[in-house]
Formats: sequence, structure tokens, C-alpha cells
Amino acid sequence: IIKIRLHNNNIYSLFLELSNEIENIKDESKVNLAFVLKYTNFFLRMILVNTNLSKGIYQEYLERLNHYFQSESFSEEINNLFYDKDIYNPESIKSYTDRIFNNFSKISNTLASENLKWNYIKQKAKESNPKLIYIVVEKKNYDAVFNQIKNERINNIRLISDKRIDNTKLYLDKWINDEQQNLHNRNIIIPYLNNLEMHAKIKSIKGSCEVLCYENLDEISFDNVEEAYQNQAKTKLNHKDRLVFFK
Repeated sequence: IIKIRLHNNNIYSLFLELSNEIENIKDESKVNLAFVLKYTNFFLRMILVNTNLSKGIYQEYLERLNHYFQSESFSEEINNLFYDKDIYNPESIKSYTDRIFNNFSKISNTLASENLKWNYIKQKAKESNPKLIYIVVEKKNYDAVFNQIKNERINNIRLISDKRIDNTKLYLDKWINDEQQNLHNRNIIIPYLNNLEMHAKIKSIKGSCEVLCYENLDEISFDNVEEAYQNQAKTKLNHKDRLVFFK
């Protein structure tokens, strides 16, 4: 597995701005809203860019996020945090969540118009042409990414869904176990990786496998997964049951 670090000053600055806003709110109110950072993962895993469809998907996510921020369950969770610090004014509480949401909007608008992960994939396809490259995408985004490739007239990219869609489309488990597909001369790109299950799967890929990471952002998640995988492997190697084979 080869980690590809993509440096994006704009995105990093916006994430830093969000983090600083959370710290400012903590200083002002003694309430820590750091848990909302998990909702930024959506943006880091996306490779859709600069089409009406992609902008619609980003906008839909923002609307869902905004709806969630205003939902009864979230309001109760947030309100309890502020009530514990003797802050009861609903307008004050809303102003804090609005400040957070504004930062999410900035991140969304920036990635909707330029995406370094997609730029890397396009450049890789151009350099590899006519050789095929394979991109592992989330099942829910398969059709949108397929249309993006089609609209940009890139002929040497094939998509692999992370989960089964139907018999006509490639999906990862089947692809890995297909000796005609999973070959040493294949080039595979994973746009985002943050869990051990996916990491274990791609260890079975025989060809070149690149994982795309924004420097100091989802790179941290990937490094944590890589470390966890290595630690898991060491634990298995050192398991006491193995000793019986070496007596």
C-alpha cells in the first residue's frame, strides 16, 4: 500500500478554521463541541467535483447536516452541554451552532469546485493511458462517479464498488477473488481509507495500490488504521499458541 499525500492549503486552512472556532467556543462557553468534527469525513472521502450533480450532493449533505443540527435529538444533546455550563439562552446556543455550520459550508463550497483527489486520479489516468486504472468507490457514489468519468471522457478508468451493487458492476470482494482481475500489473487507487476491514481487504490486492490522503487531515486516520493493522499482525505473531510449532 502506497500512501499518496496531497497538500491542499485551502482545505487545510478551512479545517484549521473550524478547529479554531470550536476552541473559541470552548473558551467562551466552556462547552466542547469537538465531536462535530466527525461530520467532516464526508468531505474528505469525496471525489465528485464541479458538476451540477456533485454540487447537488454537497448541498444535500449540508442540508441534512443543518436539519440534524436543528433536530430534537441534537438540540437536546447540545442544550444539555450548555445547560451544564449554566447557559440557557436558546439564541446564544444557536449562535454557537451557526458558527460551526458556517465553517462546514465553506469546506463544502471549496471542495465542490476543486478536488485534489480527483485531479490526481485524472492525471494518473492520463499518464497510464491506454493502461487501465481501477478506482474503489463507495456503493452510494458509484453512479455519480461513473457519470463524472463519462462526462470528462476518460476511457481508461474502471470503477470497483466497495460493496456489491449487481452482477454487471465490479465490486471489491468479487474482484479480489477473481484471478483474471486481481493481477500484479493492476493499478488501484483508494480515495479514502479509515477502517481496518477495508485495510485488510486491500492487503489482498496483488497490484499497485495507492491510498489518497489530504496531508494532516485524513492522512491521520489512515496512519492510525495502518498502525492498528501492524499491531494486530504483531499480536497474532506473538500469540502463545504459535509456540507449539517452534518447540
